[in-house]
Amino acid sequence: MHRSPARVIAAAMVAAFLVLRSVPAPAADGLFGSLFSDLNLVSAQQEAEISQQLAREIESKQRMMRDPEVEGYVQDLGNRLVGALRQPVFRYQFRVVADRAVNAFGIGGGRIYVNAGLLAVADSEGQVAAVLAHEIGHQVRRHVAKQISRQAVFENLARAAIGSNASQWINLAASLGVTTGQLYFGREAERDADRVMVDLMPAAGYDPREALAMFDKLRALEGRNPGMVAEIFSSHPPTAERSANIRQMIARKRLPAGLIRDSRRFQEVRRRLSGR
Repeated sequence: MHRSPARVIAAAMVAAFLVLRSVPAPAADGLFGSLFSDLNLVSAQQEAEISQQLAREIESKQRMMRDPEVEGYVQDLGNRLVGALRQPVFRYQFRVVADRAVNAFGIGGGRIYVNAGLLAVADSEGQVAAVLAHEIGHQVRRHVAKQISRQAVFENLARAAIGSNASQWINLAASLGVTTGQLYFGREAERDADRVMVDLMPAAGYDPREALAMFDKLRALEGRNPGMVAEIFSSHPPTAERSANIRQMIARKRLPAGLIRDSRRFQEVRRRLSGR
């Protein structure tokens, strides 16, 4: 008897759940990492539609920056980085949250949020570009959609995974911490986003070594003011480990001369945020 692809997927997801429900959570996480790392049941169009609804929720609950100079700067910087992508899947949007905590996060569909606190503590435009390039990396690799898909399997949400109703996906995304910037993708996904960052920055004219300076800044802030740096942003994987990995990635590249580290416009934005 012929079975539709939808039914096959549903059956596979239910079977996976029945196996994994008896596995302790840490072991199940490891098993997911190896078996379902590339599982993605969300199309790019679905992801864009879901992120649009998630954005409405975020921007209704969080205080957004209403300064055209700051907002325009972040969007322009993001656009420059996205312009170096070969074939962007999404139409990228960059927004600034009026929060002094040091954080940045993406919600899928090309939507990326940066806290004002990150802009205020960064020393250079290159450091901000590194953070945005890393978040773009998560979008390029579709990490939000993949994480939601893995969780759908784990929670036996086969109908939501293959159905047309987006509400189940949205509820699941919110439960994972997508809307609060607390979604943890996993170590390999973070390294994957860093690889995109190291390639994307010089392609857009920025020096990827500024990423190392940003991690130095994060470590210093954590030491002086614990809690200022969002936990998910600073410790998964730990900044020292990520710095070492990024340093190795950069060492394998031949960087051109004249890469951008800073700009006058960024320093003006920074002064604007600090009230000077």
